[in-house]
Amino acid sequence: MKEKNDIWLLRKKDSKMSKLGRLYLAQQIVFAILIFLIPTQLGYHIWLPSSYFFGIRVDYFVPTIYLTDLATLALFGLYLLQKIRSKEPVFKKRDFIYLLLFLGLALLNTFLATSFEPSLIKWMKYTELFLLALYIKNQYKLEANSWVLLPLLLSGLFFSSIGIAQFISQKTLGGPFYLLGERAFNAGTPGIALARYFGSYLLRAYSTFSHPNSFAAFLGFLLIAGYFFIPKGPLAKILRWVSLGLGITALYLTLSKWVYISLLMIFSTIYLNKQRVIDIRKIIPWILGSVVVASLLLTIFSNKILEADRPFSEAFLERLYLAKRAGDIVVKNPLIGVGLNNYILNLPRSDVVGFSWELQPVHNIFLLTFSEVGLIGLLVFTLLLAKGLQNSKGLVFWALLFIVFSGFADHYWLTLQQNQLIFTLVLGLALRET
Repeated sequence: MKEKNDIWLLRKKDSKMSKLGRLYLAQQIVFAILIFLIPTQLGYHIWLPSSYFFGIRVDYFVPTIYLTDLATLALFGLYLLQKIRSKEPVFKKRDFIYLLLFLGLALLNTFLATSFEPSLIKWMKYTELFLLALYIKNQYKLEANSWVLLPLLLSGLFFSSIGIAQFISQKTLGGPFYLLGERAFNAGTPGIALARYFGSYLLRAYSTFSHPNSFAAFLGFLLIAGYFFIPKGPLAKILRWVSLGLGITALYLTLSKWVYISLLMIFSTIYLNKQRVIDIRKIIPWILGSVVVASLLLTIFSNKILEADRPFSEAFLERLYLAKRAGDIVVKNPLIGVGLNNYILNLPRSDVVGFSWELQPVHNIFLLTFSEVGLIGLLVFTLLLAKGLQNSKGLVFWALLFIVFSGFADHYWLTLQQNQLIFTLVLGLALRET
């Protein structure tokens, strides 16, 4: 009788382990799908009265449910089911404290914001990303090649091809690619990003992104990931080289100069570190500190350059103008900022400038954080990056450093869905304890 009971208990235990194993496998599949879908921007937009500024619809103020949000929610659901069945706590005690502090800052910043609704919308998005980063941080069985790099290389191959085809045809492809979030436009559409290629102004590669610079940042991450990818078998080798080849081609067609510069700095530093000319671990605090200080000084020097009336490009002058305005916002709201997603709302309603500026955030992740979440937010953000850089190595370290460099001259890591997901992935991996 005892022997039968023992057999029954073993079978019950095996059945439970089998169910948990299936849940774990399902999480791995959904996570890989999420990685592949990062470049998509298919979403359901909810237009509210607060989504308008100067009577113009502003995408940053619009609550949007993306396809990748649904994949993330599915991942959370599987994770919760796994924890319930294994009778384990959903959060570690320390992570739960971090979550409470995060929500406390979110509530304080939202209630003190210039406008409540845009801030609330953005903090809801950041809460989702925060939970995703915690999931990645605590997923100790996450194997980089199968969970991240293989689906990323497949994604890079596919979405790079879309960008290249757009450049060749000088218009978006349409058809089924609309379901991936591709927008309809051509080289003659007003406000579309053009660049001078081979003596002519041509449409830059967009793929399924909202701007070529955002696409270029994804491709920069792809190239760093491909460099560190260790292929297992001939098919993986072919995938690596085809994905990298198409990625480099598409990157050239984006003509995103600051991403070029950022990648040049990354791969030059990798080479110097390998040759032991420098020890990156010793100088990384100085690098991060220099980028933060340079960002703050940008608010001063941008004003001087604008007053000097130099013949710079309109795009460059717009960025200087937005940096100058970030400085003005910080002076008036130094501690807690004007509220997440409220930078645009604090631009002057009447200002005589020598160019037509767009309704967009300042092109610097440190100034954007400082102006919207104040000194408290800037310190937390910088310490989080410092911890991630200190704790990580290899692909994750260099990808995070790439985000720091490229974030000096653009805002997409904090504002656009695709880039936010990459940032969350990298930060979650960087903060892992193993």
